[in-house]
Amino acid sequence: MSLIDTSNIPATKPRRFKVAIPRPKGPVGNPGSTAGQMCGLGPMARVTTSYGEYHAQTLREGDRILTKSGEFIPIKSINRVTFDGDYLAYHPKVQPILIRAGALAQNVPTTDVLLAPYQRIHASQALARQALATAVDALGGPHVCRKPETMITYTVLGFDRDAVIRCEGLWLDVESSKLAA
Repeated sequence: MSLIDTSNIPATKPRRFKVAIPRPKGPVGNPGSTAGQMCGLGPMARVTTSYGEYHAQTLREGDRILTKSGEFIPIKSINRVTFDGDYLAYHPKVQPILIRAGALAQNVPTTDVLLAPYQRIHASQALARQALATAVDALGGPHVCRKPETMITYTVLGFDRDAVIRCEGLWLDVESSKLAA
């Protein structure tokens, strides 16, 4: 014998579940997207400031950064761009480039550094007598590889003019046109 009388309860409609649309197998999005040309520093890359070396993820607007000319210039804007695992799975060219300590010259960089693939490297840095334009150009060299990540946040620094900044003993070009909006 049931304690609840269910004879008076109206029948409910069966539940309808949304069916997920299968994900495409290859890259999606705008093939001309600028995300594939991503510039920036990995979160733990240390940048030389007027207070010492600080991780890119801790920098703020107004912090003064050492330039190759020896002066310290303030950061005008910072843009942090995060890519999740789904995006990285479909856009592997956005995966960071790992440059191991000493890969470009003795103590250059001073420690392992993660850079966005199209972060410009200053012309004074060379890999086996070959000048590098971007971090991705160093691929194939000794101790340089693409590091697969499940999520990555790049820090893009903006200055009022083009600058050459020091990151882990490596000189990097930062264009003023990369200012965050």
